[in-house]
Amino acid sequence: MAKPTDRTRPTYTPEQVDELVAASEIATGILPTIDWCRDLDQQLRDAIADHLDLVRQQQAALVDRSRGWYLRDKLITATDEVLQTEMGSGSLSAALHVAGLGRQLRALAHCIRAAG
Repeated sequence: MAKPTDRTRPTYTPEQVDELVAASEIATGILPTIDWCRDLDQQLRDAIADHLDLVRQQQAALVDRSRGWYLRDKLITATDEVLQTEMGSGSLSAALHVAGLGRQLRALAHCIRAAG
């Protein structure tokens, strides 16, 4: 049986990632509903989990303590910190939260694309 870490590509296509990031970016301009933010929060977290697995795989394949290894280590740490945050109950705090998740997803996707 295949394990989630056996994947070599994220479940989300680059186009889907771009759409999620774009949706998270507009969140702070329109102050969407809490329900919209909750839905987007879950989608972003799922995409981040997929991408985080791939970045970890990339790091494991690199020479320990090399420049690329440290870049991914910093990205993994930052992503873990972002994932620990909870969405606020107000429109502005929820919008800022999903925007932050979107920025982190963009950073992960960039790392994966740059290596590919």
